[in-house]
Amino acid sequence: MRISTPKSRQDLHIKKRYRVLEIGPGNNPSFRADVLADKFLGDDSHRSGGLRIYPQKLVNAAAEALPFADKEFDYVICNQVLEHSDDPAQFLREVMRVGKAGYIETPSLLGEWLFPKQSHRYVVLCIGDKLVLYDKQRVPG
Repeated sequence: MRISTPKSRQDLHIKKRYRVLEIGPGNNPSFRADVLADKFLGDDSHRSGGLRIYPQKLVNAAAEALPFADKEFDYVICNQVLEHSDDPAQFLREVMRVGKAGYIETPSLLGEWLFPKQSHRYVVLCIGDKLVLYDKQRVPG
């Protein structure tokens, strides 16, 4: 369910007392995240540069099988990660299991057509209040 639509991940208004997880932080993790979870620690092909870590805990984990307790985090950030998932439904189940609230951002359809990335498996659209994922191999054009 969508509660608000922030302009960007810098506009999230996460409370200071919140414990925050970022999944797939890439080369630009959120300073607000307490814990970073990344599946590809030694492989930069899924990100736009080398993995960066600020003073945060780093956990090697896939989003589809997060090693955290139910509702352990007050907020989960997933910026440009869902489109890489092997199992998007399980990815989303895990995000909802470990987090009480969160933010998911994916490339736009136009952005994917103009600047396609081979590592993106899906094109993600928000239609009404539903996320709809299309396998890129099946999308014409």
